[in-house]
Order: sequence, then C-alpha cells, then structure tokens
Amino acid sequence: MARPSRWDDVVRAAGKVFRRNGFAGSSLEQVAEEVGMWKGSLYNYISSKDDLLTAVIAIPAERLTAEAREIATGPGDPAERLREIVRCHVDVLVDNYDFVAVYLQEVAGRDIGAQWRAYDREYAALVEQVVREGIASGAVPSGRDPRLTTMTLLGALNWLTRWWDPAGDVGPDVVTAQIADIVLGSSAPVRTG
Repeated sequence: MARPSRWDDVVRAAGKVFRRNGFAGSSLEQVAEEVGMWKGSLYNYISSKDDLLTAVIAIPAERLTAEAREIATGPGDPAERLREIVRCHVDVLVDNYDFVAVYLQEVAGRDIGAQWRAYDREYAALVEQVVREGIASGAVPSGRDPRLTTMTLLGALNWLTRWWDPAGDVGPDVVTAQIADIVLGSSAPVRTG
C-alpha cells in the first residue's frame, strides 16, 4: 500500500500514544486525535493498529542494527568502536525517543515474531563481538564475561527510556561517555558535566 504524505505524522502520533498508554491500552481514536484527523482517515494509511506498531518499532530497530553493523565491522580499535556503539544507541534514542520506548516496552525480549528476534539477536551479537575484541585487546578489563558485559551495557542503554530526559541537565555526551567508561573499566577517565 502506498503511504500518503502524512504517513510520518501518523507514525509519530502512534509512537507518542503507544509510549504513553502502552500498545494494548491505546486506541486508533487516540492516535487519530493525536495526529489531528478522524479515525476513519487513518485507514488511508494503515490496515490495523498492528501496522502502526510495526512502523513505530521498525524505525529504531533498523537504524540501530544497520549502524551497529557498520561500527562493529569498521576501522578503529575496540575501545573506539565500543564508544561509537554507545553513541549510536544514545543518538537513536534521542532522535526517536517515543519509538525506542515503544520498542523496548512492547517488543524487546518478547517472542512476537522472527523479524524482531533477529534484530535483537544481531544487535546483541554485534555489541558482544566488539566487547570480546575489547577484552582481547585490553581495552575492556580482562576476566570479564563478554556476554554478561554486553547484556549489562545493553541493559543500561535500554533503561535510559525509563529515567533519562535527553533535554535535561545530563546531556547525551555525558551519558554516552559515562556509560562507555563504565564498560571500559577503571582505566578510562570518568567524565562529568
């Protein structure tokens, strides 16, 4: 189905409504109200509420996976690439806060389909690859379990949607630096403000 020009507005509105109310607690009426149209007009853009969920969660999942793939296989030492992955994750969150929150709330860690499991697995595997390289190079303290370190890092990044306001006092640069510094260990300087 070809998407009319207001498609982006509809997806943004759905992201806000789904984040605020949860997917199950949201209605198409609420999405239509958020975007400023009649509920019936939404059907020019979608077939179902599930279509909107797919559109909302695909945005951060596709971007994060594609950018992590480039970083993990790209140049630079493991510490630099690990910092780039953290930066990428924070940037995706800043650029798509509602969409990321909906993805984490409605999809991550849940068995809702092969496509979403594939995104989660690939992203975690790419991060773990860089963590393993970091341990081998000494950039990440030796003795750390690569899987545990990866899951701890991803947990910290994903939890940002629960407590962090990107426009607040602690900006994206500080969050990126401090989370990366924690993973890289005590040899990395801790940055403030």
